[in-house]
Amino acid sequence: MAEIKERTLKVLQALSQATEPARPSQIGEIIGEKPIDVGRFLAELLKAGLVEKTGEEQNLWAVTEKGTEYLSNLGNQPASQPQVTGPVPQPPETISTVPSQTDLFRSIGENLGVGAKKSDVRLDALIYYIQRTANLDDLGSVWNALTEMGVANDVKKRWVKIYAQTIPGKRIPEELKEKLEIGQETDKVKSEAGEIQPKPKRFSVISGEIMGDPEGDYNFKEALQYVAQQRGASPDDAGSMALALSKMGPEMLTTILAAMTPLISKEKEGGSTLEMIQTLKELGLLGKTSEGGSSLLDQVAKLTELGLLKKPGEGEGSETIRALETQIKELSESLKKQEMDTMRNAVVALSNQLGDLRKEMSEQGKLEGRYGLMQQAMTSIDNQLTGIRTDAKPFVMGMTSGGGGEPRQRSPEEKAAIVKGLKGAVARERKARALEDELLFGGKPQG
Repeated sequence: MAEIKERTLKVLQALSQATEPARPSQIGEIIGEKPIDVGRFLAELLKAGLVEKTGEEQNLWAVTEKGTEYLSNLGNQPASQPQVTGPVPQPPETISTVPSQTDLFRSIGENLGVGAKKSDVRLDALIYYIQRTANLDDLGSVWNALTEMGVANDVKKRWVKIYAQTIPGKRIPEELKEKLEIGQETDKVKSEAGEIQPKPKRFSVISGEIMGDPEGDYNFKEALQYVAQQRGASPDDAGSMALALSKMGPEMLTTILAAMTPLISKEKEGGSTLEMIQTLKELGLLGKTSEGGSSLLDQVAKLTELGLLKKPGEGEGSETIRALETQIKELSESLKKQEMDTMRNAVVALSNQLGDLRKEMSEQGKLEGRYGLMQQAMTSIDNQLTGIRTDAKPFVMGMTSGGGGEPRQRSPEEKAAIVKGLKGAVARERKARALEDELLFGGKPQG
């Protein structure tokens, strides 16, 4: 068996003298070593089969029979070596097999499958970032670094829990311990009891999909931007789309699914389409073009193309997604139909107004026609009197003028003045009747 180093041997000797299994911190107090160094020495001895861990939760260690035999053989060796001539051969340097903290942390991540999927952040990138920004002795620092790299909340919990067990004598900070052990249900009870404020809903990104997570690391805008960039969108495009959708609130994705799911599963009933339209109007998805309605529908279409409107485990051809796309298409067609109906009603109303206007103009034309007939009648009378005997003219003219006496011949100017006066009288009469109708009936003149 290869010789072990002096400091490692001290750990084995101190542990063999203990009457019961001991913690790394207790051994460190005996030999004057730090608990973290004792942990590394114990890992080396464990690999050699000289010690064993007897308490997984309590982190207790004891010497094995092989370790006791090794110490016994070490004590039976002669105290002095025989003198030799020539240079004393140096023993080969023993290479420590104790894994570093980085190696331990990486090994845990590999066993948990971190970075195994194409959409996940590579494990090498995570380890590199943690080495540059975090302190592996500080569990809170490790947690924050994993959060900044977008590791899912449940993966972080398992990773940090297992890693904490490999650090002898290391206590988990209370704030981090609450995140690891208490969980969501306790927070909910405390919130209802009024002890803490309820946490805002957050999101996590797992395998390239946005998942609702009360302890998630992203709001909806950040999660959308992160996933869009993973799927090949440029940072500018992902940022602009995320900003446009975030104006609807951080619950946009959950709200749409919650609103559409009962409408998709519900049987078609009278008025269901109207209820659906009203629901989406309240969500602000069916605004007019000037209000940004069409742009929001476009954003939903973009989300569908990116595959973000999917539940966990559903593929691109899932029934829920196809039903959601069908509902959006039907709503768009329904809106177009409503606009056409509104335009058709406006045309009918305009046509009715034009009919009333034509009727009124026709009535005015008939009245003006009467003026023309009266003028023609007067002209005809004058023409008919031309061939009558001279001595009969006074008599006939008297009859047409409504009186006796000898009439006189009127000039064209006088005739025009008479017609003009007659037209003025009729116009005044029409205005008077219109005013009377307006006062009595409150509208346009009655027929």
